[in-house]
Amino acid sequence: MADDQTHLEHLATLRSALVAKRREVAIECTQFRKNSAGQHFKPSDGSGFGERLLELQEQIHAVDDAIEDEIRLAAEAERSQADAAPPYTPPLTSQSGRSIA
Repeated sequence: MADDQTHLEHLATLRSALVAKRREVAIECTQFRKNSAGQHFKPSDGSGFGERLLELQEQIHAVDDAIEDEIRLAAEAERSQADAAPPYTPPLTSQSGRSIA
């Protein structure tokens, strides 16, 4: 289970980094830019911001799917382990300490 938590932590860190990058790109999309000639242009002029946002969003969805998969796998492993090991039952003993069974 500890390994499962580590995997989830790594995926959560990756997701946070992708979301931060998506926010940076969104800020860039909303700002006017100047080209080398000093003219203002908007992102809609073919600067590719929309494609970058789409790519980042697809990656975020992929990480979300991986997180859900890790959670599902951990739950299945936990159920499997619980089914495989019957609970310990101490032997029955009399008051004198002798085994009854």
